Amino acid sequence: MPYVSGNNYLVVVRCRISDNQIDTDLNVTLELSNYSPANIITSPMSSGAYVSMGWFAQQMDTSLGLTGQSGGNCGASGCSQGTIELIDYDSGLHQIFRVLVDNPTMWEQVQ
Repeated sequence: MPYVSGNNYLVVVRCRISDNQIDTDLNVTLELSNYSPANIITSPMSSGAYVSMGWFAQQMDTSLGLTGQSGGNCGASGCSQGTIELIDYDSGLHQIFRVLVDNPTMWEQVQ
């Protein structure tokens, strides 16, 4: 994920799905580099959990500064755009969307 001025990334990685067999669906390791430690948050989810559109919209609103809170990367007033990356380890799905502050519910797919 390249640096983009005025942008926050929100990334969801869906890891391996349980196959109900012992020792066959082990976790995988993700390596992150070249980032500011203050600008990352992780949220492991329990088995079977999903990310709802409402929860994700709240995260994007905060990231863009629409809730009166700062998104962190762009200063006290938030960011002018966000990038959403959806990655599914098992299927290989990787989709990227751009979201602009003036229309946060409209996701423009860029990949």
